[in-house]
Amino acid sequence: MAVQNINTSGITNQFQTYFSKQLLERQIQLLQMEQFAEKTPYPTKSGGNRTIRFFRFSNPDIGKIITLTDGTVVTGGSGERDLTLSTVEATLQFWGSSVVLSDQLQAVELFNHLAQATKQLGEDAALHADTLCHRALVLDSTAATAGSTTVS
Repeated sequence: MAVQNINTSGITNQFQTYFSKQLLERQIQLLQMEQFAEKTPYPTKSGGNRTIRFFRFSNPDIGKIITLTDGTVVTGGSGERDLTLSTVEATLQFWGSSVVLSDQLQAVELFNHLAQATKQLGEDAALHADTLCHRALVLDSTAATAGSTTVS
């Protein structure tokens, strides 16, 4: 019996690409700087002022730590530390983005673009907020509102 070699070169137009309706998950950055932020509800009907003032005491300092002896009371001099209270002011800023979904797209869409747009805008906002927190915490307070959105 002879073996016949059959190829498909003449009928390739009838083959269809397999199409999966399942969207692949994207890699999403781990957002964590928000945990270091001071979260305060902003009072409504406060007269339009967009500035919030926070207070904080100074950072720890080991320069005033001294050796103590039993029964000795430290008075004045090298063992005393001043408590310094400083203010930090933050001005509210509003950020946003949008996605345009046409009637025609929504009529013929294969995937739910509205749900995907909502998810992506939320992720974009979270990444932007995390970037602002990173700039304020790691760099300095003035870098938080710098024009560039790239942080290395």
